[in-house]
Amino acid sequence: MPSTSIVLILGLLLSSSTRAFLETTRVHIRRFDAPASPASSRFNIVGGRFLRVCSAASSSTLPTDSDDKATIVVNDDTRCVSVPSASTDTSWPPNHPNFFDEQLGICRLICEEASTHDNLFNARKVPTDRSRFKEHPRCTARFGEVLLHARDSASSSEEYQLAVFNAQSVLNYVDECIQSNARHPIRYGLIEDVANALQCTAIRKFRAKQISADTYTPSPTQSADERPKSDFIPEQSDLQILGRLYYSAVSYSDHCLREVGLTSDHCGFTVLLALCRAVSASTKDPSCASMLCKDGAKLDAALSNHFNGLTTPGCRFLFSHRHGVRSKKIGVTNCRSKHLIIAFSSLGNGLVRHEFGGSLAKLNKDLEEPFDVLFVADPAQSWYQKESRGHFNGFEEYEKRIGVASRSYRRISIVGDSMGGSAALLFSHLATDAVVSFSPQIELNGDCHVSRDDMTTNIRDGFRIRLFHSVDDGVEKGVKIAVHRGVEESDVKHTVTLISGIAHSSRRGVQIVEHEGCNHHQIAVYLKEKGELMHVLACMLL
Repeated sequence: MPSTSIVLILGLLLSSSTRAFLETTRVHIRRFDAPASPASSRFNIVGGRFLRVCSAASSSTLPTDSDDKATIVVNDDTRCVSVPSASTDTSWPPNHPNFFDEQLGICRLICEEASTHDNLFNARKVPTDRSRFKEHPRCTARFGEVLLHARDSASSSEEYQLAVFNAQSVLNYVDECIQSNARHPIRYGLIEDVANALQCTAIRKFRAKQISADTYTPSPTQSADERPKSDFIPEQSDLQILGRLYYSAVSYSDHCLREVGLTSDHCGFTVLLALCRAVSASTKDPSCASMLCKDGAKLDAALSNHFNGLTTPGCRFLFSHRHGVRSKKIGVTNCRSKHLIIAFSSLGNGLVRHEFGGSLAKLNKDLEEPFDVLFVADPAQSWYQKESRGHFNGFEEYEKRIGVASRSYRRISIVGDSMGGSAALLFSHLATDAVVSFSPQIELNGDCHVSRDDMTTNIRDGFRIRLFHSVDDGVEKGVKIAVHRGVEESDVKHTVTLISGIAHSSRRGVQIVEHEGCNHHQIAVYLKEKGELMHVLACMLL
C-alpha cells in the first residue's frame, strides 16, 4: 500500500447550489485500496490494532471563527464538502390542521381528472420503471399522495383505474363517516382493528413459519454453532419474505379494507395505513412531542413487529453466549465472557435482521477467551428512536436495556452498519473498548435513507446532538472510534458533519477510514466481498 494518499478535490464534484459549509476542521484520511497484497499490510496492523490512519489535528490548529465551512485536508491538500441543509418544518404533517383536507383534495383531483379525461392514461407517457414513493409506504400519512403516485406510476390501464377507484372509495368512506360519526373522518375503532389484525394469533403463526423456513434466519432453538454463518442476507431472500408478509397483512386486514372500499392489494393496504395514520395524531398542536394517540401507537408497534426478519415479533435483542463456539470447546457452559460485542442492525434490504453474526462467529473460534454478542435491531426503522410501544422514546429504552445487559462485562465493543453504524456512534458512550461504524448517517435531515414522515426535524436534530455528545463521552473514556466509508458523496458529507459536530478535544479519538474503491453506500458488504471485513473487525474489536 503506498504511503501517500490519493487526493481528490471533492468540492469540485459537488453542486455549488447545495454547498452549506460547517465549522472549519482538518482531518487526515488514509485510503485503503492498493494492488493485491497480504491483508495484514493493507490495514497497517501494529500489535493487533490499526495505526492512527486518520486523526483530527490538534485543537490549536482548528480555526473557530467560521461557522459555515467544512474542510477535509488530505496530506496538505484541501477538499470542501457540502452538507445538506436542515428542513424548516419541525412538525409531523398530521398535526397540521389542514393536512387531512389537503389529502382529500388530492383524492378529489384524481377522480375529477379521471372523469374529465376518459383517455388520460392512454394520452400520457407510461413510465418504464416505477419510481419510489418519497416516504416509507408503511410509515406515511399522505394517503392522497400515495394514490397520486400509484396513478402516475401505473404501467397499465387496470392499475390506473384501481388508483382512481381507491381514491373515490376514500372520499365516499370519509364522507359517510363524517355524516354519521359527529364529523370524525373514520370509524372509531378502525385503527385498533387494523392493529389487532396484524398481531392476531393466526398471522403470528404464519409469520413465524415464513421466517423459520428461511435458511438465513437463525432459530431460537439453534445452538450458536448451528446458526447461519452470514453477515448480510441476499436481497432476493428478503424480498421474498417481505412479499409473504405483505400477503398475510392484506389477507388478515381484508375486513378493514372492505369496510373502506379499498382494493385487497399492496396499494389498498398502503392507503389504509396512511388513512389511519392521518387521523391518529394525539393533538393538533404541531409542537407536541407525543404525536400518536393510543391506537395510533399500537398500530405503529404492530407494523414494526410484523414487517421484519427477526425470529419473533418484537425480538429487538438477541443474546448469543460465546457466539459461534461449541460449548464443549469452552469447557464451562455457564461461564460468561468478560468481553461483550454489541452488533447493531441496518435497514437491510427493507427487512431488518440481526447482522454481523457470520464474521463474529469466525473471529470467536480462534480465541482462547471467546466473547459474547448482543445483537440489537430496530424493526421500526427509526434510527433507534422508536420504542417497542410505538412512541419516540427509543433512545431511553435501548440505552436502559443495553446498559442492563452489559453491566457485568469488563470490555464492551460496538459495531454497526448504516443505520446500525449510526446507532454504534449514538450509543458509543456505553462502550469501554472500541466502536466500529460503517457508513453511518449523522445528519438525518435530507438523507434519502430516512423516509419516516413522523421523524420530524426536531427528532432528527435531537438525534444528531445526542450522537455528538455520546461520541464525546466515549472518546473521553478512552474508547477508540473508527468510521469506515466509501467515496459516495452523501457518506462523505456525514463524516464531515461528525467531525465538525464533536468537540475539538474528541477529534483525535475518531478515525475516518476511506475506501477509495467503494463508490456506493454499502461499505460493509464491499469489505465482505473483498474478504477484508474480518480484518477490519479483528483490528478494532479484539
